[in-house]
Amino acid sequence: MSILLVFVQFITTVVLPQPITISSLVSEIEACNSDWISVGNISGLHYAFRGHLFGQHIAEEQLPVIMHGFFHDENPQRALVLSFHGRTGTGKNHVSSLIAESIYRKGMGSQFVHLKVPQRDYPDKNKLQSYKKSLREEIHSNVAQCARQLFIFDEVEDLPDGLLDVVKPYIDYHDKLDGVDFKKSLFIFLSNVAGRDISEIVLNHNSTRDTLRIRNFEKVIEKMSFNAKETGFHRSRLLESSLISHYIPFLPLESQHIELCIKEEAIKADFPHFPRRQSLKSWKNCSFGQKTLKSMPLKDARIFVKS
Repeated sequence: MSILLVFVQFITTVVLPQPITISSLVSEIEACNSDWISVGNISGLHYAFRGHLFGQHIAEEQLPVIMHGFFHDENPQRALVLSFHGRTGTGKNHVSSLIAESIYRKGMGSQFVHLKVPQRDYPDKNKLQSYKKSLREEIHSNVAQCARQLFIFDEVEDLPDGLLDVVKPYIDYHDKLDGVDFKKSLFIFLSNVAGRDISEIVLNHNSTRDTLRIRNFEKVIEKMSFNAKETGFHRSRLLESSLISHYIPFLPLESQHIELCIKEEAIKADFPHFPRRQSLKSWKNCSFGQKTLKSMPLKDARIFVKS
């Protein structure tokens, strides 16, 4: 009998007050199977958007359709690559988290979800070659273990120029690379690039914002991304080869959207007060409001009634 097995039996029979079987312990270890990864929960994603995403009708309408098509294709031609664009606080990270939660039982805490943040993971642009090698190995080794991986690259504009070229082979039209199939993986890029252009399109639109469609933004986002100097997208081989599956614009939020966002955050944090409506006028996005909410003086708040 192995030492590990003896230890587990000791824990389950002596240390723990309630008897736990070895099989039950094993079942709680995250694995690459349908118990932990659900690719058929797209309706759940749709309802999550309806209740927890505000002011982003394009993302709300398009992403469930895109995800459904990808996950129900047993043999996709290549990995799904999404690029979210918009100013800070418009919901790009929030949507990424909702997507992760709809697929993985552990959400963003899953071992199959990989979040890359430039300031943390790639702080020194002089170490580009080392970063490339590390990223290449990470993508390959993880997908080799489980095909359903999610890679999220936050603040792409701050990535070292050229780093994203490493990703190209894994999202291109290849059957396999070194015996590994990457076609069932999902890559999401988050960026502020083209945020100003998106805002201008919304501002100059002659009708209500909900009449805007993805086609109103795609070409502008692609052009601005490719030409954005000193960013991770600049002249990237991903863009040169048209390997971004979909560009998703995140529109600037109006005060009504920010209020809904902060209201949800207040409920989530069990916060007893809610900002007075006049104070919301200085809140430009949801990120600012979330950071400010708990530090707000009582005199600037009104009693918030959950309903």
